[in-house]
Amino acid sequence: MAIRKDHKRDIINLLLQGATPFEKQTFESSFEKRNISLQIYHGKDFIIMESNTFTHSETPAWSHYNSPDWIEFSFMLKGNVYQSQSGLFNDYLLSEGSHHFLFNPDATEENRLIGNGNYNIISIYMPVNKALSLFNAYLPEWEHYSQQLQRYQPFFQEAPQKRLSPHITRILRHLWDAPAQEKLKSLYYESLVNELFCWQWEAMLVKPEKCIGIKLRDADIEKLHHATHLLSNALQEPPSLEWLAKACQLNEYKLKAGFKQIFGTTVSNYAQGIRLEKAQQLIRDTDMTMSEIAYDLGYAHSQHFQRAFKQKFGVTPNSLRG
Repeated sequence: MAIRKDHKRDIINLLLQGATPFEKQTFESSFEKRNISLQIYHGKDFIIMESNTFTHSETPAWSHYNSPDWIEFSFMLKGNVYQSQSGLFNDYLLSEGSHHFLFNPDATEENRLIGNGNYNIISIYMPVNKALSLFNAYLPEWEHYSQQLQRYQPFFQEAPQKRLSPHITRILRHLWDAPAQEKLKSLYYESLVNELFCWQWEAMLVKPEKCIGIKLRDADIEKLHHATHLLSNALQEPPSLEWLAKACQLNEYKLKAGFKQIFGTTVSNYAQGIRLEKAQQLIRDTDMTMSEIAYDLGYAHSQHFQRAFKQKFGVTPNSLRG
């Protein structure tokens, strides 16, 4: 228990010291080649934290102490991180698009960013007693986790699919769009956290299909995530499989099989998905016409775009604007 004395490095205590209850606050700092911006909301029985980190070069690993009183639920929106949890695992790849929950009380956590650039992670911290009541009330499938929480035994659970679902993406995209009125703001965040947990836990309860595919090394997974960045930056004219494979230093077979294994879909369907998710954002956040959005995303005809949009989301693009 000696490590428990070092409360300076307890991330939860640090958040509680800097956050006023029921108010969203922003903190910025720079150290060890990292520029960090934190947005924090301290609710009644949870803390929401969004961290945005930018690095120009590779940074040294850093560590902190895990509080014994909170369980962490995290969503990896951008960037890849190697994490070590004393007593649980060493150098585990938390890849972009993955999400998990973690309880490792009185232990040290170490994080190491892979490469450099932008990293965006959203975490929800919840007291053990509150998480335990939710597990007992709604998740009989996780009785073993409830028992481990009661005994303060560590565990880690990651969703089988390495891509955030449209439901989770929608919630996280509008995370900070709360009403201004104080009581309504409190209700908004409480509802949002509950909805987010519903979709995260449903994703975790899905049994992954037995994988008889190829063995992927960490380096292969990083290259596959690099492929998703290339696709995201070429929405108007998605690259060919041949070009994408060469750009990521993978052969076409490993690219196609890896996409199916990691993201649960084909390369073309993934590209189509991010184009349509971008379209959804443009519809809600801009005044562009449907024809302009279709052209901006590389659709030859507006009708093709509208048909694909309805097939994916179940509604027409125009319906999002009332």
